[in-house]
Amino acid sequence: MEYAEARSKFFVSLAKEQGSWLARCEVCRRRAATDVHHIRGREGDLLVNPAFFLGVCRRCHDRIEHAPQWAASQGYTMTRNRIPEEEPCPEVGRTSSG
Repeated sequence: MEYAEARSKFFVSLAKEQGSWLARCEVCRRRAATDVHHIRGREGDLLVNPAFFLGVCRRCHDRIEHAPQWAASQGYTMTRNRIPEEEPCPEVGRTSSG
């Protein structure tokens, strides 16, 4: 699956989970989610694996990128080898296998 397709499907699914036609930022919960933050990076299959996507607004995405210690403490970033395959992604309540 290409990234554009994975990203589009993710936003549709996120909006549906939130009971809305528009996906909201998973960090501030106020603004529209316009960006995908890759919780475990964008290397290899992680680029298109929605289990490690976080739907965020531009403002929150900038905060995640510019405050890495805060982001890690909130569960918004993880090292690529930190969690086992089935451990839940705490910030979004999904498991890493989807």
